[in-house]
Amino acid sequence: MPTGENTFLSLPPQAAHTLSGKVILSDGKPIPAGTRLQIGHARDSQVAKISSDGSFRFQGLPDGIYQVVVAVWGYRISNESVIDNHVELFVDADVNDLIIRMEPISRGGGTP
Repeated sequence: MPTGENTFLSLPPQAAHTLSGKVILSDGKPIPAGTRLQIGHARDSQVAKISSDGSFRFQGLPDGIYQVVVAVWGYRISNESVIDNHVELFVDADVNDLIIRMEPISRGGGTP
């Protein structure tokens, strides 16, 4: 290669996806102000504020497995895919309709 010439390696662009959806309280109560949702990935963690209608949105996510965590006092995640009170999902395309349903925690063994 002659001196002074640059060689460029062309790499494919890394996928960047959007993850959006809603957190819903099963008893119909509104999401408390300031509630946040966190997603974790092997290389990254992001936090988003949940709007008053329960909606959230993350952008620029690379392909991978994400842990989605949300905490609302007195509630637990009731989705079928819950692992230790978080939802785990594989993102390899845009996800625009994730619903995280939360149910009241039963106190004292009775119904809430």
